[in-house]
Amino acid sequence: MPEILTLTTPIPATSTLRIADFDLNVRGSLIRVVFAEWAAGDWVPNGREVIATWNGPTADALMLALNKANLSTQSLSQRVFAQAIADGKLAGTQSGTVP
Repeated sequence: MPEILTLTTPIPATSTLRIADFDLNVRGSLIRVVFAEWAAGDWVPNGREVIATWNGPTADALMLALNKANLSTQSLSQRVFAQAIADGKLAGTQSGTVP
């Protein structure tokens, strides 16, 4: 099962999200992540999306940390979910493994 996030408080008709798009803009000091609806092992056609962004010095610090991270101990997806939860952008429980 791929890495997913089960929302604590579902968006109407949506309870599970997966990272669909992850953009790092180093020059613009911006991180943008699109979390998209995931169900029954596949993307939900025309499903709901949640967009989380970090900018400025916060984005710079996160990108530096990701650049130095040992992704063999915690995957990139797990780190993104954890940061979104820690920063209050999403509330839920991550599960699954690297596909």
